[in-house]
Amino acid sequence: MKPAKYHKRSSGFTLLEAIVSLFLLAVMSVMAYQAIESVLNTNQRSRNELSNEQQLQLAWQIISNDILHLRARSYADGFGGIEAAYQTSNSDILLSFTRGGAALLESNPTGLTRVQYRLDDTGRLLRTVWPAFVSIRDSDGQQRVLLEDVSAIDFNNLTALGYYSLNWPPIDVEFENNLLSLPLMVDVSIQLEDGTVSRRLLPGVESNG
Repeated sequence: MKPAKYHKRSSGFTLLEAIVSLFLLAVMSVMAYQAIESVLNTNQRSRNELSNEQQLQLAWQIISNDILHLRARSYADGFGGIEAAYQTSNSDILLSFTRGGAALLESNPTGLTRVQYRLDDTGRLLRTVWPAFVSIRDSDGQQRVLLEDVSAIDFNNLTALGYYSLNWPPIDVEFENNLLSLPLMVDVSIQLEDGTVSRRLLPGVESNG
């Protein structure tokens, strides 16, 4: 009787095994890419949120410091008109006021400045400053962007009669004092385009004398 013949099994991969291996590798690669992309997106959102929060806090520091240094001094606009020491507006200019506390420089020995807040069409909150003796007719002032992506900002002002008014000067102030009147407190509300609302109640003339 002839001995049975044994055939050696190939030690390599079959075509089917290779295809399955490539398929599994592709699936794992896609999953790894999605995980990395998710982490990167999360990190980017965190950085954006941190940057936005830092910008908002810086804006609040500037606004708070401005309100703290309000001064009862009217302003000649250079076009024959006199602006109140502190006044709101229904135009694109939200608020104009006279501020003290600036550095005493040769170009501005009084340290008084005229400050203007404006919200432009792109949602930027702009702050423009002039020396108090320089008119807006003669200078464009120094402008900076305080905050971006702003949908609305309100300055609600506490009157001497104990109520808040978005319009200033209030109509119940005696005419001779109207141009020099200042709010006792200012309730400021900032609404961002993402729906975030940030609000602060700032001390006015009572605290700064």
